[in-house]
Amino acid sequence: MALIKCNECGNEVSSKAAACPRCSAPPGPGQPASPTNQSVSASSAPPPKRLRKTTVILALIAVALSGGLLTWYEIHAKRRAAWGAAATSGSPGGIPPSDQVSWADRASAAVTRAFDANGPTIAQAIKVATHPMGPREASLSGVEVRRAGRGLSVEVTVGWNGGMGLGDYTTVVVWNFDERQHRQATVFSDTSPFSPKNPGQLDGFFRDQVFPLVMSSMGE
Repeated sequence: MALIKCNECGNEVSSKAAACPRCSAPPGPGQPASPTNQSVSASSAPPPKRLRKTTVILALIAVALSGGLLTWYEIHAKRRAAWGAAATSGSPGGIPPSDQVSWADRASAAVTRAFDANGPTIAQAIKVATHPMGPREASLSGVEVRRAGRGLSVEVTVGWNGGMGLGDYTTVVVWNFDERQHRQATVFSDTSPFSPKNPGQLDGFFRDQVFPLVMSSMGE
């Protein structure tokens, strides 16, 4: 004889008894698992395979996106650094689009290239315009480019000899221009005992010769 639990009241009853002595319920199979045990078993069950697969896929997508963003940032940073170096050095074909480098930076590099390539010609034209008498030989002593409002101001220093033992002199011309047009070229200082001549000829030379030369160097 074995003892089992009553299905109704949980009292221990003989397996051969006709009814439970406490609640008179007929005997049956053993007491089923309690609701508490059922909830514990359900909570400890492993997650469905579909949920685990979805979690893995989302994690892989997050890793791929973060790696792609990092790669894009590195490429963009290297490209900007290369553009900046090219614009500073004035290397052919190295200037990036105008939305990446300002017009003033590109124009400044173009002025440097134009005067490096045509320095003797420009110096002689300045000497002839300001001091037409005496020797025509002149040399370009220096070129400085500065920002001036929305344009550029270029200071051009020319050295020349007065001849007949008059000594060496220096003429400094300041040329202003912007993105759209030539503004003005005037004599800023002059060490010669003779006053500079022909201001209109000097201004016309920069308007008709130097300005187009710089624009051409910029590719505009």
